[in-house]
Amino acid sequence: PRSNGLDAHKLVDCVERSGKGLRRILNDDGPFDAVLIMAGTNDLADDNVESEQLVKHVQILHRACHTAGVPSIVLSVPPSRPPSEFDDLRERRRERRDEVNGLLQEFARAA
Repeated sequence: PRSNGLDAHKLVDCVERSGKGLRRILNDDGPFDAVLIMAGTNDLADDNVESEQLVKHVQILHRACHTAGVPSIVLSVPPSRPPSEFDDLRERRRERRDEVNGLLQEFARAA
């Protein structure tokens, strides 16, 4: 997750989908009873983003919800299946997903 677009009127993700930033949604489209946040799947492929940094970005999303007075729920990064031409990366992604999910679990327990 790239958490620097929280207030954006329009964000475009890595597969060209567009939408508002989270804080913009909370302000413009609420009220909300709760927010479910599942983020990080695409970031697992980016070796330039450490697992700890990825989790910090997810934490920023949760803090934006809490600041707006909306409870948030941490969802784990789900399994994904890279195309077969990336079989050599599959194990690395699984290990990284498990590491990120462990860090997310620690964050959720501490909250």
